[in-house]
Amino acid sequence: MNNLNFLIKRLRRFAFLLFLIPTIGLLGSLFFNNILVTLNYTFHSYEEGNRYPLKMLCNIENNYCMAFKTVKANKLNDCPKYIIEDDDISINGKKINLNDYTSKYFFYDNGRYYLKEDFKKFFLDAKIEKKFYETSDINLSCIKNWKSYSIYKKIPFFFDFLSSLKLNPKYTAGTSEVVYPFLYGESSISNIVKRFPVNFFFKPLLYISSIFMLLYWLYYQRIFNFVKDENKITKFFIFGILSSIFLFLHVFLLGTPTENILLTKIRRIIIVLFIFCELAAQFFLAKRIYISRELIASLTFRTIIYLKIIFVSAIIIISLLIIIILTTYDLSSRVDYFLEWNYFLILLLFYLLSSIMWKLPSTHR
Repeated sequence: MNNLNFLIKRLRRFAFLLFLIPTIGLLGSLFFNNILVTLNYTFHSYEEGNRYPLKMLCNIENNYCMAFKTVKANKLNDCPKYIIEDDDISINGKKINLNDYTSKYFFYDNGRYYLKEDFKKFFLDAKIEKKFYETSDINLSCIKNWKSYSIYKKIPFFFDFLSSLKLNPKYTAGTSEVVYPFLYGESSISNIVKRFPVNFFFKPLLYISSIFMLLYWLYYQRIFNFVKDENKITKFFIFGILSSIFLFLHVFLLGTPTENILLTKIRRIIIVLFIFCELAAQFFLAKRIYISRELIASLTFRTIIYLKIIFVSAIIIISLLIIIILTTYDLSSRVDYFLEWNYFLILLLFYLLSSIMWKLPSTHR
């Protein structure tokens, strides 16, 4: 019995983790995407040594204020609350508009401004200054003007980190705004979870889940072999192992180039095989549980057994209906995505039911 208690305890743990980790991966990725999309503020960039208001001396070293070094602030709140203007230039005390200054004294070539030959001698002896000042217009790229600033002051590192991720060249938004695909189906799962940096959150969790899935089916196999005093490989174990392998492959190929038609077809086949093997494994497991219900009566909660059997049957019927609908009707992408998000989240209830179906070792009689 001690060995059986150990097996059940491990099974309950892996079953619960198989419910928890993918759920966190799915919901967390969506939350992560939405958080990044709402970050409309960013790190302020300013001319080196510049704090406002300020006059900058224009000289040959900065190409007379046409080429100066820009520095990115280290903190999000190191930014002016109002828009900065720098449209005035002073030459020997006489103001000139920046656009007029540029067109009159410089020419543009290959991404750089060059001082015109006729003014080089004049500029060497002239006192030229550029003035920066804050206007009355709100600077929406500064976090000080957002409601989240009160939270930022408590946990600045979190906001700084997220903003740095969004500025990363690898970052591409999965959506242009906040989405709620469980309700409205605005985006597919893969469109959100395959992109940087969400993929670094989602993929490791699903890799871990595929490993736990292997252990989950292994411990179910060992429990039934122990209870029935036999040593054979069951159908649910075979399909369960296959489902974990296909899940691993699906996650591995997630984010691969969509231009490759063959690779796209392979990915679709893998996800179909994963769903098929998962449903087959759960069906044969439910069948084995029902057949062995008297043998495991003292080890399980009978109500949960029947609930699991009903749930498995319902999911199989719903899956068949979805397949028939998708192959018969040309539904909009929003409907497809709505079904996708909700279907995969509901599938995780398989494991939650398994985690509560078996009694804790201390409750065994």
